[in-house]
Amino acid sequence: MCTLTFSMQSITIADEQDEAFDGGDTYAIQNEDYSVWVKDVETGVVSEETYSSSQESELLEAEPFFPDISGLVSTQKILGNDDRYITSSNSWEYRCTCYILATFDNGTTLSGTGFLIGPNTVATSAHVICNGKFANTVEVRLESKNQNDSSKIANGLQMIVGSTDGGNIEYGWGLIELDKPLGNTAGYYGFSSAGSVGKDVTLTGFHADKQVMETSKGKITNINNNILHHTCDMVAGASGSPIYESSGMAYGINYGNDEDGNLATNISGKI
Repeated sequence: MCTLTFSMQSITIADEQDEAFDGGDTYAIQNEDYSVWVKDVETGVVSEETYSSSQESELLEAEPFFPDISGLVSTQKILGNDDRYITSSNSWEYRCTCYILATFDNGTTLSGTGFLIGPNTVATSAHVICNGKFANTVEVRLESKNQNDSSKIANGLQMIVGSTDGGNIEYGWGLIELDKPLGNTAGYYGFSSAGSVGKDVTLTGFHADKQVMETSKGKITNINNNILHHTCDMVAGASGSPIYESSGMAYGINYGNDEDGNLATNISGKI
C-alpha cells in the first residue's frame, strides 16, 4: 500500500509498488493524537498504532487513475421505478469497484463493497471487515460477485480500521492491503476532503437484493461529526461503497442508514 491521508491525518501502509503516490506536498496533522487498529492476515496479529499530531503526512488529496478504454460501448439501463441502475460494464467505476467477502473464525461470512484507491489498496466500511473482531481472511473480487478470473481477484494481506466498533460511523473506515496490484490495470478512485452540502454524488456497489453491481445518484445533504448524509439509493451490501463525483473523486465511504436517511463516513478530519 501507500501512505494514505484522507484529510489532516494519515495511515501508513508501506508498499514500494505504489509509485503513483510517491512525492507530493506534505501537510502537518492538525488534529489530536489518535489510534488505528491493524491486523496482519498471515500471522493473525492485531495491533494498535498511535499517530502523533506532530507527524507530517503526504497526500491530503489523491487523484483517480483510469486506463484508456476508448472504443467501448456503454450498456446501462434503468430498473423500473428504482433509481438504481446497472453499472455499465465498460465504465471506470465498474472496473474500480469491488465485492468483498470476509470470513470470520466461526466460519461465518460477511459481504460488502469496496473501492480501489491505489494499485493494491481498497477502501471500505470498517464493519465489513471488523465488527468487534477482525475477519480471519478477506477476498476482493473486481466487477462481479461471481468473478472467476484470477487476475481480478486478490486476497487481503493486512486490514486497518479506524474503530473496531461496527457502530462507530465517525471512524467507520477500513483499508485492505492486497496481495496483488489490481489497480495497475483496473485503475482506482481518488479521494478528497472537499465534499460539501449540495454536491451531486454517485454511489456504486453490490446491493444484496441484486446479483449485479448497481449505481445510484443523489446529493450530499449534510456533513456533521464526520458523518456524511446523502440521498443515493442503497440497501444492505452497499456498505463500503464510494460516495463520489463524476471525476472519480470519493468524498465518503457508505455506511448504512438511520431515521434521517443514508449515511457515510466522511473523508475528512477523523480519518
